[in-house]
Amino acid sequence: GPVMDALINCPPVPKVMAGVIMGLWLLGAAVPSVQSVLSLKATNTYGAHNYIWNIFTFGFFNTNLVTAVAAAGSFIVVGRYLALQGGTGAELLRYIFFSNLCVGVSLFLWQIFRYMVTFDFHNLEEPVQGSVGLVAALAMTVRQKAPDEPIRLGAAPLAGLTAKDLPLALLALSGLASGLGVSPMFAQCLLGSYFGWVFL
Repeated sequence: GPVMDALINCPPVPKVMAGVIMGLWLLGAAVPSVQSVLSLKATNTYGAHNYIWNIFTFGFFNTNLVTAVAAAGSFIVVGRYLALQGGTGAELLRYIFFSNLCVGVSLFLWQIFRYMVTFDFHNLEEPVQGSVGLVAALAMTVRQKAPDEPIRLGAAPLAGLTAKDLPLALLALSGLASGLGVSPMFAQCLLGSYFGWVFL
């Protein structure tokens, strides 16, 4: 079927990234205590623990299966597309590492800033994880490489939307999810889009 075809024809780097995302989700489901090690949490990033790597790992670690599958699927679809456009695995790695690290550092500084303004220790203790920043960066790549490419759901174009609409659509959905209290992902999406755009 089309899913197997996408997996088979996908270059190695996006497959590995998708595998890392799903592997970390499985690890988190099997051993919930890893959330404090892999999620971005200012009090764990510095101080007694010094889990400095969580500035980076938070973007690949998802506690929600839906976001993990969506992120892994995004890597497969976009990675395959970029390969067809002549992109290399090294370029994709640089782009993802840059975007994810910048989002992580920005969120870490935001947690510190919020604490300094409010003196509410909860702002330093709130774990942040999820790949929505990576998905937003990938959407920005497609927007830049093929802005007029129609977005398809199956074989049919989706409501006249094209690739140039992807980042704004993701921002709107993440804003809605954050506003409804479903998942606080708007900041990650906004930062992922911005740093993806800066890199490109």
